[in-house]
Amino acid sequence: IGLFLSAHPLKEVREALYAKVDCRLAKLAERKSGDWVTAGGIITQAKKIRTKSGDPMMFATLDDLEGQVEILVFAKTLAEYEPQVDDVLIVRGKVDHGDKGTVLVAQQVDLFAPTEAEVDKAREEAAKAPQAPDALRLRADARRLPASVIDDLKHLFVQHPGGSEVVLKLDTSDGPRFLLFGAGYKVDPTPGLKAELTGLLGPAAPAPPQEEQLPAPLPDDEPDVVAAAMGHPQPV
Repeated sequence: IGLFLSAHPLKEVREALYAKVDCRLAKLAERKSGDWVTAGGIITQAKKIRTKSGDPMMFATLDDLEGQVEILVFAKTLAEYEPQVDDVLIVRGKVDHGDKGTVLVAQQVDLFAPTEAEVDKAREEAAKAPQAPDALRLRADARRLPASVIDDLKHLFVQHPGGSEVVLKLDTSDGPRFLLFGAGYKVDPTPGLKAELTGLLGPAAPAPPQEEQLPAPLPDDEPDVVAAAMGHPQPV
């Protein structure tokens, strides 16, 4: 069902995995179509089919704790390695922003199995790295907002530039949805900005303190977090 009832399998190797990639999945939407990236994560779903020409190919979902993306694995790459559900992989491929969203077309797929020493070293290096400011977490009822609200928010964010990412939790008729705004919309969460946000979104924004204090990246226990392209927040 796409949820882990115990600890997420990636938590033990997260830092070692991130040390091997040059683009985390939540940031893929900010890359251009055709860009080469090295990404990594765990396969949560996989479906192998035959193309019209009879060649095998696979659609698979890659999850790295911060985001998810569909990867396409064509026959040549599939012959070298066939991903399985729960495999932790390093994937080298090209970004493709199609009509149905962002996908990663895999050109090379490798199983990721770091040694204990590699995991420990990556954790030590990660602990030394500068920490990003906490994300500004907002909440609003999408059913009561005008269609222009995302554009209004973007306009407001660029007037308050800073280092904090913005995460918007929208309550919808289909349940909660999370939007992560792109790097071009990081803000300085001053009291003045928060007052303007309350006027724009209503008294539900900013989010309650227990949510607002959670650090970026987004928490592992929110599996339906969606990433957003810079300037165009959208579910993936």
